[in-house]
Amino acid sequence: MLVEEKSLGQILLEHTPLTPQQLEEALAIQREKGTKLGESLINLRFLKNEEIIKALSIQAGIPYINEIDPDQIPSDLITAVPINFAKKNEILPLKKEDGMIYVVMSDPVNHMAIDDLRLIFEQPIKPMVADTARIMEAINVCYNRKAGSGAVMEDLGDEENLDMMAQELEEVQDLLDSADEAPIIKLVNQLLFQSVKQKASDIHIEPFERELVVRFRIDGVLYDIMHPPKKAQNSILSRIKIMANLNIAEKRLPQDGRIRLKLAGKDIDIRVSSLPTSFGESIVMRLLDRSKVLLTLDAIGFEGEKLAVIRDLLKHSHGIFLVTGPTGS
Repeated sequence: MLVEEKSLGQILLEHTPLTPQQLEEALAIQREKGTKLGESLINLRFLKNEEIIKALSIQAGIPYINEIDPDQIPSDLITAVPINFAKKNEILPLKKEDGMIYVVMSDPVNHMAIDDLRLIFEQPIKPMVADTARIMEAINVCYNRKAGSGAVMEDLGDEENLDMMAQELEEVQDLLDSADEAPIIKLVNQLLFQSVKQKASDIHIEPFERELVVRFRIDGVLYDIMHPPKKAQNSILSRIKIMANLNIAEKRLPQDGRIRLKLAGKDIDIRVSSLPTSFGESIVMRLLDRSKVLLTLDAIGFEGEKLAVIRDLLKHSHGIFLVTGPTGS
């Protein structure tokens, strides 16, 4: 006897708080704009991405996992898969067991990626499903394991390399065309990744007479993170200014710029400000997570009498709300 395969909509109605009315509204948008059902539901804020992925795993009959431990993933599996492929397909090999390669992915119907991995490993692939954010975070941790800030700092310690990098940084075109494995680029990329991972609101790069200090502001408090070599100061600052579309030749006037990038699956907007000082330019970067959407009053914890009071105040024709606390809280 054949068992009727359930549609994604039916599964979502059974396993999530989605109502039939909300499903119909999302289906109407899907028909009108040609988007995926899951994408429509997320844009309407009816469901979260994790709930959609869980429903897809049920539909495909593939197990869903809640946790990914990067420390348990063998390095040879990571080495075999290019990072661009892993990020583009949101897929990561986990382990080799019983003659099979177990992988975790966000899209259980991405059969092309599974076929590509089967060719890479020359073994059967056993897929599992996890949330996009968890997969992207694990990918960043795994591929940064060998390119950590400690190894980068060792690369920067070579005076000959530093002199060579300083000469290359004098030409804008050379810096733009330089390989992603250059020590300065690795250091800046690692710095940005660590700041997002530690939920920092600001990055301060401050030059002193004999040292360069990098600090993160976390919950309003500045913490020392690293002290790169003084000789690498111009290279590091020039790299950041290039990323922010600032004029690297201008060092006597303040400048403001912006960097937009994706880290660990999050869209990050970075506001960059440079300010000349006695010992070189000081740079402050303000990190804003663009993936954080506006929440309702109910979602941020207001309920009962307090919620009623706030809703009543919002009806007044004039007044002011003061919201205080650390940046990003």
